[in-house]
Amino acid sequence: MDDLIAALDEEVAKIPAEYLYHVAIHEAGHAAVAVLLEMSDNVTTSLIRRGQFTASTSMDTRIQAITRKVVEKRMAVALAGRAAEDAILGEVTAGAGGSEDSDIAIASDLATRAVTQWGLSASGDILYSRYTAFEQLLAYRPERVDEVHKMLNVAYTAALDLVRGHRTDVQAIADALIKKRALVHDEIVALLRGSPDQAASAP
Repeated sequence: MDDLIAALDEEVAKIPAEYLYHVAIHEAGHAAVAVLLEMSDNVTTSLIRRGQFTASTSMDTRIQAITRKVVEKRMAVALAGRAAEDAILGEVTAGAGGSEDSDIAIASDLATRAVTQWGLSASGDILYSRYTAFEQLLAYRPERVDEVHKMLNVAYTAALDLVRGHRTDVQAIADALIKKRALVHDEIVALLRGSPDQAASAP
């Protein structure tokens, strides 16, 4: 076990400190918002996966009915890494996008399915459409694209507000993640027990 820990430490030690902190803040955002929105009883976050520097945050999603509110919460969790970069670091990286399994892609897919397949449009329209690809949606149902954008903005704002309200705790999670390389649910919860930041909570 000591050899394994030493190998993990060596792997992380290769990463520039500034980049490591960016990644830790990103993952801390995901972890904090997932816990704060009570989306799971088993949220974990790690900088190492299979012996390599591959940061990730995962959770066992609770079994629940899929409502628009639940979709928006899941979207907020997906966008919370970017929100943490924005709120704490003052700039965002491309880390939330870039691929079909990226944070932005996940949030966009949830919103698109909500308004084209799951009957959760705010307009009240009941619709099932095979057009889930965004470019097809743009061509055939442009009004749905506007609603997807609105849902993304609502979810991102919610994530930003939560991160700003718990900025100190999110930073504490990031610091602990850098130190320990991985955090389990109870450790994340313990770090979130501080009261919301007064500056962010003020009207």
